[in-house]
Amino acid sequence: METPNRYRCKTHINQPLLILFVFTKEQVIPLMAAVAIGMVTKQTFILVCLAMAYIYISQKVKGRFPKAYVKHKLWSYGFILTNQSKSIADPVKRTYHR
Repeated sequence: METPNRYRCKTHINQPLLILFVFTKEQVIPLMAAVAIGMVTKQTFILVCLAMAYIYISQKVKGRFPKAYVKHKLWSYGFILTNQSKSIADPVKRTYHR
């Protein structure tokens, strides 16, 4: 029988650390930022709703696609620009010549 004061180790290596026994840091940070900014601007409810929508969408994307999929799509559409090099093609330029 386990004592309630004993620290429980993660069962999997890649399992995220939990905050408040339920939420991960990817879920808590946007919510706390929305509450903090909402208290200053007096728009707490709207910003918390936006944070909850962001958390819901990000969890769906994270479960469906591999890591960095959204970043790669943004790069391929030309929203994220990188320095010009021989190994990285410019995503805005559609025809390539050697």
